[in-house]
Amino acid sequence: MSDRPATGRILTGADVRRDVEERPDVCVVGSGAGGAVVAARLAGMGARVVVLEAGGHFTRGDYKMQEAVAYPQL
Repeated sequence: MSDRPATGRILTGADVRRDVEERPDVCVVGSGAGGAVVAARLAGMGARVVVLEAGGHFTRGDYKMQEAVAYPQL
């Protein structure tokens, strides 16, 4: 594991205007239940972790409490 500090940044498609080079210790594909737990545990142990996700980035405030609206975001 690396002793380099984590940046904690989130890059979305709109943020990427050129090639991005990252040098993580671990790349987790998917941020579902398993991927999120693995990424968090590895980062907690000091690893630099990149999570690749096809879906968008949503925070708690982004979700509407109506199934027809919220479900497609998941």
